[in-house]
Amino acid sequence: MDLYIPEVFINARQEVYLILKNQGNTFIPHRNLELEVCWDDSSMVRFNLDSMDPHFRYPGDSSIFQLPFKVQRSRHLVKARVDRLNQLAESDEVHNVYSRTLKTDFPEAPVPLTYFPGSKRFEPAKYLDLILQAPFASGILWYEDHVVYPVAYWRKAWKDQLISKLGAIYSGTPVPLPDTLPWSLSRDVAFGVYLNYIAHSLWLEMEKEVPWSLRGMNPDDLSGLWDARQFFEWDSLSREYHPGYQISGAVSPQHPLVSYRFAAFLNGLPEDIPGSIRRFLDWGRAYLVHAEGKGLPVFQTAKDIYYPESGQLHAVNSCWASGGLMADYCRAFNIPVRRHNIELSNGIHNQLEFPTEAWYLVHADDMYDPLFYPLPGSISSTRMLFNKSEFNQMLRGRPHCLEDSCHSKGTQLSFERRRNLLSKALDLNSGYLMLQYDQGRNKFREFIRGDRFEKFLVPLFNEEEERAMMEKIKAAKPDYHFLSTLYERFEACKNNRR
Repeated sequence: MDLYIPEVFINARQEVYLILKNQGNTFIPHRNLELEVCWDDSSMVRFNLDSMDPHFRYPGDSSIFQLPFKVQRSRHLVKARVDRLNQLAESDEVHNVYSRTLKTDFPEAPVPLTYFPGSKRFEPAKYLDLILQAPFASGILWYEDHVVYPVAYWRKAWKDQLISKLGAIYSGTPVPLPDTLPWSLSRDVAFGVYLNYIAHSLWLEMEKEVPWSLRGMNPDDLSGLWDARQFFEWDSLSREYHPGYQISGAVSPQHPLVSYRFAAFLNGLPEDIPGSIRRFLDWGRAYLVHAEGKGLPVFQTAKDIYYPESGQLHAVNSCWASGGLMADYCRAFNIPVRRHNIELSNGIHNQLEFPTEAWYLVHADDMYDPLFYPLPGSISSTRMLFNKSEFNQMLRGRPHCLEDSCHSKGTQLSFERRRNLLSKALDLNSGYLMLQYDQGRNKFREFIRGDRFEKFLVPLFNEEEERAMMEKIKAAKPDYHFLSTLYERFEACKNNRR
C-alpha cells in the first residue's frame, strides 16, 4: 500500500482537480483516511476518503477528485497531503504531500501569504523592551557602509519600521510575494527584507510560537538568524546591496512566512529543535532534486523551490541553493544555524552547522544522498549529519599519499567525508548500499572503494574492511527484488513519474 498525489491541475473550464494514486501492490482498506488541500495559503478543505471514489484503493489505480476552489488569478499555490494522521501503514511514508504553482491565463497578480495571529494583542512596548535584552540587543545587527548597528542603538525611524512590520503580523495583513528579487537592492528594499525576518523572529519568541527560546543562547550561534551580513553583501561603488551567494546561500531572502507556512502545513508546529531539523531533512531527502547545470539561474527563491510550476520538480541548482533553502527554513522557526564553506576535491561547497545540537551537514548536497533513503525501513534523516566528534575526526585526517603524490586538503576532506557516510550507511542497513551489492561483487567493490572519485589516490576501505562489509550485507539476507521495487518507487515519486 502506498498513496501518492501525482498531480493537481486546472482544466479548460477553470475547474481544479486532484489525482490520488495507489503506487503499492495491495488493496487499501477503509481507515478514515483524510485528504487535506490548501489553496493559496487561505482556503483549506478536508475530505474523508472512505466516502470518495474508490479506484485509488486498488493497486496501480487512481481516482480524480474535483476541488471546490475558484480560479481567479494568474498563479495559485496549492498544497495537498494525504493520510495526515498516519492511519495507513505504507511502504513509503514520506511521499504523501504535493505542492505546486498552477498557472492560468488570468492577469498577473502575486499570491499573498498571511499570518493568522488569532486574538493575540499587539503590544509595541513589550517588543521595544525585548530588543534591549540579551541576546537580542547585541545580536540583531544591521549594517550600512560596512558599519554595524546593533538593534539597541538603532535610530528611532528604524525601530518604528520594525514595529510597523510587527503590527502587520498581528493585523493579518497579506504579504504579497514578487516572483523574484532584483540582483541590486536599494538600501530601503534590503532593509525591508531584513526586517521581515527580524520581526518574524521576535514574534516567534514573544508569542512562544515555537517551544524553545533564544534567550540564554550563545550570541555567535544566532548570527545566521539576525546578522544582516549573513543576508546581503554591500557594494560600496554602487552603494547597493546584493544577495550573498557564499554568505547566505543561493536562495534569495524574501520573507520567512514562505518557509513557515509551508512547513506548518506539512508537519504542524515543531516540538523541539532536533525534530524540526529532521522534518526538513525528511522533506529534502524525499523531494529535492539536484539540477546543477549550465543556463540555470544562480539565485532561486524559497517559493519557487517549494512550489515549482506544474510538471516541474523541486529542483535546487546547487548545494548553495539547498543549503540556502534550509537556512531560510531555520530562520522561519528560530533554529540557530551557521553557514560555512568547505573545500572538497572539486571546489568550494556549502556546509551548515546546527550549533545547539553540535550537528553538521558537511556538504548540503548530502541531504538527498540515496544512501540515506528510508529503505527498506525507517532511517532517520539526521543520521546523515556528523556529530562534533565525527566532524573533528574528518578535519584531523592526515593526507593519504601514493608514492610522491598526496591528497590536497580538499581531496582528503572528500575522502574522509565519503568514508564516514558509507560507514554510517552500513551501520543503518542502508537499502541503497545493499542494492549496490546486488549488482555483483566487482561493482560493489568499485562503489565502496570510491573508484568514481578520480582524485582519490587510495581506496576508501582496505580489503579486510571490504570483506567485512560484504559479510554484513549477506548476513542481513535482504530481499533484493523488494528493495529494488521500493527504490524505484521512491525515485518515481521524487521525480513525479506517474
